Amino acid sequence: MNQAFTAMARLGALVADPGVRAQPVDVRDVAARLVTLVERGPGGRVEEIGGPQVLSMAEAATQWLCARDSRRPVLRVRVPGGPGRAFRAGHLTTSEGATGMIRWADYLAGQ
Repeated sequence: MNQAFTAMARLGALVADPGVRAQPVDVRDVAARLVTLVERGPGGRVEEIGGPQVLSMAEAATQWLCARDSRRPVLRVRVPGGPGRAFRAGHLTTSEGATGMIRWADYLAGQ
């Protein structure tokens, strides 16, 4: 999300679909989970991982802007087509619950 917001900010505004929810996960949480899975050995399935909270894209964008003391606008625009439908259907969240420990706001505070 950080990379996407950084790229959008260069254009002057952040775009956030009001129906999209995301579960940002910190790379440190992903790395720790991968170590656990490797140590456990083959499990026969792919495990999902998500961050400790689910945010709307507008919430995430607003927090990102606040962390950077930026006054750029957040444009609430629906993502079109198949990707938009998939995102609005919850494909940026995990059905297995939160497994990460580092919240989006904590990540932003460390930047």
